[in-house]
Amino acid sequence: MKFACYRLLPFLTIIFACSLAFSQVSFQNAFPNSTFQFPVEIQHANDNSNRLFVVEQPGKIKVFDNNSSITNNDINTFIDISSDVAYSTGQEIGLLGLAFHPLLHQMVLCICII
Repeated sequence: MKFACYRLLPFLTIIFACSLAFSQVSFQNAFPNSTFQFPVEIQHANDNSNRLFVVEQPGKIKVFDNNSSITNNDINTFIDISSDVAYSTGQEIGLLGLAFHPLLHQMVLCICII
């Protein structure tokens, strides 16, 4: 059985190399005129307000209109709990997520710190 696996290895390597050559992934900055400090998540509140919320790992949530031409002046701090968040650059600690209740228009915002 080992012999058969080794015989397939060159074939699988060629298939993998070809798949890499034909896969085209590109990135585009959705908000080129704005900057964020260690963004870890972007959400919308599903409340028809067309606002986006960006979670910054050090403990801030920024809010702005969903418009690609926004600048840093158009971005507001929604919540700042950075004084209560343990954060260290390069670590998986800090404010890491945000969840909106499906009936947000009827309820209060909930924040989970992990």
